[in-house]
Amino acid sequence: MVFLSLKYALSGLAATSAAIPHANRATCDESSLNTTTTTYTTTSEDTIFTVAKKFDRGPCDIARYNRMIDAEHMFANFTLRIPPQVCNPDSTTCLLIKQNATATCLKGGPHDYRTIAGDTMEKIALYKLNMTVESIYENSKMAVSSIHEELPVNTFLKIPQCVPSVCHVTPFHFTYGVYKDLAEKFDTTVGQIMTSNGAYNYSDSASDADAAWISVPMGCTNLALNVTEEI
Repeated sequence: MVFLSLKYALSGLAATSAAIPHANRATCDESSLNTTTTTYTTTSEDTIFTVAKKFDRGPCDIARYNRMIDAEHMFANFTLRIPPQVCNPDSTTCLLIKQNATATCLKGGPHDYRTIAGDTMEKIALYKLNMTVESIYENSKMAVSSIHEELPVNTFLKIPQCVPSVCHVTPFHFTYGVYKDLAEKFDTTVGQIMTSNGAYNYSDSASDADAAWISVPMGCTNLALNVTEEI
């Protein structure tokens, strides 16, 4: 089953060189770890990093345990599950990475992108849709002074689509991970997964069986050698 293989593959990330050991666990005695789980209700002052520090966990371990869309997308009153401690807390592998994007249109769409808290033109383009900033900025029709300026929440941006192009969509049982993991597995983008699941932020369900089913665009491709960019 696809979601099981993804879950166990991601669980192994904490043992890789990309997982950053906590300073006080450079030499780890597993018997000394706090293997209990608990819950924590976030405040308006919290970030994934402050919560991780509070509980001496890895930010990415917490984000994946709560099936977050993005480790840095957090509001007040999230009820987060705090996972057991591990020898190598993961602080980096779940974070969105700035892409050296060259695409000027999006394969398979969508036509609209709805902004969330913290979005900027740069973040949407280079971190979420893997497109050039110019291709989104020039078509946004928004009066922003900088590509780094935060955009109003729930604003719809028109995204240039590659025509002709297509994506297939698969239902996916999201039991572990963040959208970045799914984007890498299904060769899609975080932004395309977000737009297909607009009401989802995270899951506080302790049971995998009760975890959300989401829609994941996959196999997005152009249907011709020469495509046009349409708004």
